[in-house]
Amino acid sequence: MEKEPTLIEQKFEDAVKNFRQEMEKGKESMQYVLCKL
Repeated sequence: MEKEPTLIEQKFEDAVKNFRQEMEKGKESMQYVLCKL
């Protein structure tokens, strides 16, 4: 029984994708992300 992902879950997945993209850019971007948290 699978339920459709909620809006919150979709936003979380987008945030994770964006976070991983920032990690791939390097330490400078990583520090920028951590400052934003």
